[in-house]
Amino acid sequence: LKLYPHLQRLPKNKFMHEVSRIAQKAGMESRDPAAAFLLATYDRIRLVHLAEGRLICCLALLEKLPETNRILIFCERVSQAEQLASLIRRRWGNICGVYHSQQTREARNRILKGFRKHEFRILVSCRCLDEGLDVPDADTAIVVSSTSVPRQRVQRLGRILRRAPGKSAACLYYLYIRESAEDEAYLPGLESSASFRLRFWPEERLFTDDIYAFACAQVVREARKVGYTPGQITRLRGYLDEGLIHGDYLLPEKVIRAQYRQAESVPEKNYWKAMEAVARVF
Repeated sequence: LKLYPHLQRLPKNKFMHEVSRIAQKAGMESRDPAAAFLLATYDRIRLVHLAEGRLICCLALLEKLPETNRILIFCERVSQAEQLASLIRRRWGNICGVYHSQQTREARNRILKGFRKHEFRILVSCRCLDEGLDVPDADTAIVVSSTSVPRQRVQRLGRILRRAPGKSAACLYYLYIRESAEDEAYLPGLESSASFRLRFWPEERLFTDDIYAFACAQVVREARKVGYTPGQITRLRGYLDEGLIHGDYLLPEKVIRAQYRQAESVPEKNYWKAMEAVARVF
């Protein structure tokens, strides 16, 4: 900024473009401050995108999602996508495919066909999946790493927002690193709709949400008042723990009640009853 004072007057979207122009003019020599700054920025982006905690978090999340979910996972780097797919297969068997630009067209078509035909329920991909994919029964997306480009983020969200028979909702999980240069909001304004914020603790492999925990405490307190036994309270806590990850308590009341009516087992009905109770607190 001392060498190039005009940079201080530029907005964020033009700042990096101008730094890049200056660095290119200097031949990207590492001794040039603009080139050194640019290279350091790329290193920071790489470190943030490839942080090991992302894979740990994604695997912990997959452990808690229902086996019936049809899941799209988005990564920024091919190496990350391949590593994650390998870890998933090692833990759960052949339940996922991987799709990226370094594969042949025939291989990519075969993977997409397998996902559409339910040969596997998880598809791990890089940017080449952002456009042109139509899998309407996919109901869950996990963005392991992401650029800040709004268009790309809209496309990824759109992959799971297709209507399909029996599909009442879709959920997107966006992983970001706190206190980094990453955006906390996936898309500006999206958080005004049904959204929730989880914190992941890698060493404990634990997800928490202080607001949700407060609501659950209220539900348990009411259950005790109406005479729930210790065993019933324990089961209730299990349903509430499940709801933390799924965010079903944010669904419209009529959808929650419809899910309750359609439930085929007592535990499933009890789960939706618990979500209705949490929704009332919220």
